[in-house]
Amino acid sequence: MGYYFSEDRRGPPESGLLEFETPELRPDPQPCGTEWRTSVSCRNSGTVPLRILQVGKSCGCTSVTPPENRLLNPGEVAEIQFSIRAGDLAGEKSNVDVLCQYEATESGLKGVARLPVEFLSVCDTPTSVRSIRPVPDSAFGGTDAQNP
Repeated sequence: MGYYFSEDRRGPPESGLLEFETPELRPDPQPCGTEWRTSVSCRNSGTVPLRILQVGKSCGCTSVTPPENRLLNPGEVAEIQFSIRAGDLAGEKSNVDVLCQYEATESGLKGVARLPVEFLSVCDTPTSVRSIRPVPDSAFGGTDAQNP
């Protein structure tokens, strides 16, 4: 038995429907190397009780914490804690997904809800430029007269 993706809305009614309350997440650009934290809400929009089996992410730069209440009756909402680390380069963009795997408690049919996140890093100076040091001429067989 496969999984139904909430965004497709093609599963049978007995499979339930878990949806994130926002279709995508685009936070303001964040300073390089910092961590941005928030919580995201997912709602049981179906007509049958659902159990959240696990939450996941598509990138190592993010972390997710499952909700305390994993059993959702129709209309109930769960909060998932989410954080992402900004990259080390100015303008570095991260596209990640927060994933929530669930199953309908009565039918056992499973589904996955997906929340795309687009994240941009901003820095005064990219880390890669700050780490560049002048190379002495002697490294290339010359003299260091020009670079005392």
